[in-house]
Amino acid sequence: MPASAADDVLLATIRDFADRSGTTRVVVLLDRGPDREPPTIEAEPGEPITIEHGDENFIVPPVDLVGVMPLPLVHMPKPVPATALNVDPALDQIEAPLGVVDALARAVGELAEAMGGRSVAVAEFTTRSGEPLSVAARAGEPVVLTAGDQQFEL
Repeated sequence: MPASAADDVLLATIRDFADRSGTTRVVVLLDRGPDREPPTIEAEPGEPITIEHGDENFIVPPVDLVGVMPLPLVHMPKPVPATALNVDPALDQIEAPLGVVDALARAVGELAEAMGGRSVAVAEFTTRSGEPLSVAARAGEPVVLTAGDQQFEL
């Protein structure tokens, strides 16, 4: 995946989201336009970004993005402690303080929109039960929450 200044800004934005949102992992399927294979970009807080593009894999250490300003995300969520989120897939239930799930959904939606086109952003959050809560978004589509094998559309 050839790098450009615009790519660096997108990577810095993903890195910033991973580091500040309280997520355990962020994955972005980056829309590069019709007939172009989208790279998969993965970031965990404080870890190098990994990019998978076709048969090629790239690693972008945090130091490579020092000085690159991320896109401003208005709805960056405050980190939510795992004890504040609970999922019970067997009961089709997600428990969280009032407004937290909506805030996470808005933030992941904004990240997907910032990536451009039909890009998809997925963020995983730790919960009290140990079952991760995944929030997936694409601009213009409903946000989907996943816990275990259960999916909930917002």
